[in-house]
Amino acid sequence: MLTIVGPGGFGKTRLALQVAADLRAEYNGAVLMLTFAGVENGEAALSAMATALAVPLHGAAPLISRVVAALDAAPILLLLDNLEHLVGEALLVELLSTLVRNAPHVRLLVASREQLRLSGERVFDLGGLGLPTATDSRLSDAMLLFLDRAQRLDSDFALTAQNQAAVAQLCRLLEGSPLAIELAAAWVSTLSPPRSSPRSGAASIFLCSPTRYARTAPLHARGLRAFLATAIAR
Repeated sequence: MLTIVGPGGFGKTRLALQVAADLRAEYNGAVLMLTFAGVENGEAALSAMATALAVPLHGAAPLISRVVAALDAAPILLLLDNLEHLVGEALLVELLSTLVRNAPHVRLLVASREQLRLSGERVFDLGGLGLPTATDSRLSDAMLLFLDRAQRLDSDFALTAQNQAAVAQLCRLLEGSPLAIELAAAWVSTLSPPRSSPRSGAASIFLCSPTRYARTAPLHARGLRAFLATAIAR
């Protein structure tokens, strides 16, 4: 079992999906992805997995045993997403531990904000994209992502002497989070010219868009705006 661990928006699910795609041939296409974002407890998680496998919820043997048997019938890669809120749930711990110990045909790939702390679990800590430094003149991975996404919306956008420092500061404030950077880049078409203050420059990159647009912006964009306003005020 391998668990990809990292904060929200750092690309855990995207990486897991890419790994699964790369390994699909090794499992003859037997790759199953289950997401648990809306699952409230271990019992509901077990039921969701049984339903996905067409295993009846009621039978002579315990449900866990029947789910394990169904999964271990042939080689399979099982991708489990959004498990962080279920860490420690007894039924889920029992199921995953049983799969690790007694299901040699099953390989588990987990994407979670927290490691599961199970025996046999290996953890890959996923950090943010590379950030700009004062001593390196090359564009960092975070800045390259911002530039790429910004140019998809505005082909005339470019990093210049006037805005590069502000974009670098923005990427650092967002800690290299790919999702946050993509959301920030989506504001390019509404930008006002950066302010002269080096501290407020990153904020002005998309905190100075028209008030009307701010009111009608999607909730996630308004949330990002609020986050940046708070971070820059510190």
